[in-house]
Order: sequence, then structure tokens, then C-alpha cells
Amino acid sequence: MTTREHMKAFHTAAADHHVKMAKSHKQLAGLFGKAAGMDNSQDVSDEHTAMSKSHTEMAEHHLEMCKSVGDAMDKSAGDRMIPDAISSIPRSFPTAVPRYGQPDLSKAKVPEEFRHLVEIDEG
Repeated sequence: MTTREHMKAFHTAAADHHVKMAKSHKQLAGLFGKAAGMDNSQDVSDEHTAMSKSHTEMAEHHLEMCKSVGDAMDKSAGDRMIPDAISSIPRSFPTAVPRYGQPDLSKAKVPEEFRHLVEIDEG
């Protein structure tokens, strides 16, 4: 699955979720609006109406993002996933991980009698 396909699937699913939630809140607002014997039923109805409106706006936002996902992607990367610096594949050899403020490993001071242990043969 390409990045573009993944993002389109995500935004489509999110829009679908928000449409369902907006319908549910609208229905609840109507039910609470008709509940005359309940204390604060109009306040609850108004809150559900506001949540329905919010979900409708988010559904529209996700649909807009779904339409523009191709435009927003980095053109140099195309459809390829861009790897980060984290590898999930364990290495069979130790790898130095420099920390902030740590002296450069290539300039480590090694006593002469142990230098042959840390030399790298580049030949």
C-alpha cells in the first residue's frame, strides 16, 4: 500500500465515522428535544446539536483532505514510504549511538598499546 492509498483510506474512514456520529447526535438531539418531562432536556438537546454540527464539519474536512492528499504529498518522494532513522531489524553487530555532548568516537584517545584493537582496516 502506498502512502497516498493509506492517507486516502484513512481520510475516507474518518469521514465515514464523523458522518455516522453526526447522524447519531442529530437523532439524540431530536429525542431530547421532545422529552418534556426531563430536567435540562433542552440543554442536552442543544449539546447534541452542537456535537452533530462539529462531526459534520470534521467529515467535510476529511473529505477535503482525501481529495487533496495527492497535492500535499512530497513530490520528490512520490508514493514511496519515507523511512525514518528507526530500524525494527536487529543488527548482528553493535552500533554506536552518539549522545548529545558526547566526544566524537573517531577522535577517542586510545593508548598506543591498545590501538591495534580499535583500528579499522579500510584497505
